Amino acid sequence: RTLFFTSNRSGTGYHLWYSERTNVASTFMPPGSPDVLIGSASASDVDPFSDSAGDVWFSSNRSGTYDILVAARSADGGLGVPAPVPELNSPASERAPIVSRDGLTVYFTSGRTGSMAQDVWTATRATTSTMFGTPVVVSEVSSVANDTPRWLSPDGCRLYISSDRSGSPRILVSSRGN
Repeated sequence: RTLFFTSNRSGTGYHLWYSERTNVASTFMPPGSPDVLIGSASASDVDPFSDSAGDVWFSSNRSGTYDILVAARSADGGLGVPAPVPELNSPASERAPIVSRDGLTVYFTSGRTGSMAQDVWTATRATTSTMFGTPVVVSEVSSVANDTPRWLSPDGCRLYISSDRSGSPRILVSSRGN
């Protein structure tokens, strides 16, 4: 019932905003700014993704390049201070984190060493309390164009990406069996 999104409505750069509704049939309330997620006026916070635990993953250029950060949901329902996910970040930019329903797999886009352009990368971990392993490129969906993960089905079998491989942005889907 909470929608996180990126907006420049404050005029101070791109920041994360949210809107809530009381149930799936009601309308969203006017947007608010989750103050704990907002960086400095010079930083941009983009690509929010709320996982099944309610944690908010996003990309921020607070360090100079875009890195993946996560603000964990606290016991009282609020969001904690965002923290980088160092095992996913590199000297290149990492953006658009998408986390599987069980929290054990993450997809993101990066132009890090080993990329053809902005490619889709993935990493896994054994439990939600352990670090992710070394990211690997998802060669089946990556191309010489810019490819960005956008949505992962709850069963993890369909990955939707945006890609400009045809010369203009398109949404593509890749499927696999269970």
